[in-house]
Amino acid sequence: MPDRSARVPSSARVPGVAHPCSRRNCVLIHGIPHVKVEDTDKVVLNFLKKKLDIELEDDSIDRSHRLKSMTTTKNQPIIAKFVTHNDKDWVYYNKKKLKNQEYLITESLTSARLQCMKKLKEEYLEKK
Repeated sequence: MPDRSARVPSSARVPGVAHPCSRRNCVLIHGIPHVKVEDTDKVVLNFLKKKLDIELEDDSIDRSHRLKSMTTTKNQPIIAKFVTHNDKDWVYYNKKKLKNQEYLITESLTSARLQCMKKLKEEYLEKK
C-alpha cells in the first residue's frame, strides 16, 4: 500500500495552515439576538439588507449557523460561509457601516491565527 502522507504537502500537515483555506469565504457576525427557532441563512441575509444595504440572493450563502458557546448569557455569533469570495469581501468591506453599533463583523480565524493577530495588534498599539 502506498504511503499517502508522502503526497500531502508539508504545509497541509501543520495545524492551522491548511484549515484557513476553508475559512476564506467565512465571516462571523456578532450581536444578532438569538431567536428560539431561526433560519440563520435568512437571518444573515436580512441583517445584511437592513444594516449594510447589501442585497444578496438566497443561494449566496453556502451555509451558516450559530457558534456554540460555554456561556449562554451572550448571543452566540453566526458564522456565514459565502459561495463566492467576492460576496464575502463586499460584506467585509461594508462592515464599517456598523461603527458605533452593537453589531460586529470579523473574519473567521483559527485560534492560532487569532492569537497571532492579537499579539500584532498589541505590538502596534504599544508603538503608537
